[in-house]
Amino acid sequence: MRARCNAFSGLSFDSARTQGIVRAVSPEQVVQQGTQATRITAGQVGLVETTVKNRISNLHASLNARSQYAGGLKFYQNGRPINGLGGAAGDDLGFGSNLGVWLNMNIRVGDVNTTFEQLGFRYDNYGFTGGADYKLTDNLVLGSAFSYLRSNSVFGLNMGETTTDTYTGSIYGTYYFWDNFHLDAIASYGGNEYQTTRRISYTIPGVETFSAEATATPGGNQHAYSLGVGYDFSYGPFSLTPYFRGNYIGLSVDSYRESGGAGWGMAFSDQNVESWTTTLGGETSYAISLPFGVILAQFRAEWHHQYKDGSRTIGASFIDDPSGQRFNVVSQSPDRNFATLGTSLSGTFADGLSGFISYDVMLGYQDISSHSINFGARMEF
Repeated sequence: MRARCNAFSGLSFDSARTQGIVRAVSPEQVVQQGTQATRITAGQVGLVETTVKNRISNLHASLNARSQYAGGLKFYQNGRPINGLGGAAGDDLGFGSNLGVWLNMNIRVGDVNTTFEQLGFRYDNYGFTGGADYKLTDNLVLGSAFSYLRSNSVFGLNMGETTTDTYTGSIYGTYYFWDNFHLDAIASYGGNEYQTTRRISYTIPGVETFSAEATATPGGNQHAYSLGVGYDFSYGPFSLTPYFRGNYIGLSVDSYRESGGAGWGMAFSDQNVESWTTTLGGETSYAISLPFGVILAQFRAEWHHQYKDGSRTIGASFIDDPSGQRFNVVSQSPDRNFATLGTSLSGTFADGLSGFISYDVMLGYQDISSHSINFGARMEF
């Protein structure tokens, strides 16, 4: 480290070249862990919760479809219309089934822009979520789910990457109080395993060209809770559901020390990040009866407000600094308001088989873009 610092002597610290060198050495990459967790539509656990919310939405749509049958919508089985009213016809299509088993694939891609306060990165998340739920009564459905998700983040300016493996368990439920008024709840807990690479490279003319990597494998955990209410308005094959949710996310990252770095290796304090948001939204669906089943087309729009997740300070120090002097890495403040739009297409077929595909996009969040695709199938028994 002494050799690295001596190489800086004689530099003009107000020059663009020196500022670039200082940025190459500064560990701004560590901010990514919190940004990924709470600001990219609620990160890894948020993607899991989105999947579970899709499942709850499909449960509501199935119940609505059954009520729409009584209102005159015609269902088919094996290419022939199902005649008569009541539960029997709905049961043939799985609407009256008690147990549902489902498996979804999750994909999210996007980027975070580089600003004065943060180093940008591109990211992609891939994984799966599987679960099962059971209709205890006509008004209550409870379920559980497990997911695995891998997140890859590549930093701008060729300054490294972070890979995160997340394992999450969730429990969820939906309860109808009266008529079409329902309460939805989700609780999730997950463990995170990080693999970080901080790439440091710069040139001091006439002195040295430096290139090294500092790596680490810290761990952490993440937990999330969501509670929401909504009301289903049905008009024949068309339904409208306004809803309101409160959401909490907590992230903990253990303190860790990097390996390598040729004098620029860092030690970081543990991190604790919290996010409180509310979501006001609405979803529409339209049921179409076809000879092979029922197709539901859905569209949703949500407005989110962030109350808690602010600018964070992360304690850091150079491992080879004999004085042990500490400093703070400061993150960028979040946007307080942003929106998401989504659409999905699902189908319910004979013998309890159904499937769906959905797309969601985040809008209005400064310096961050996010696109997610979920698709899956479920079988009801």
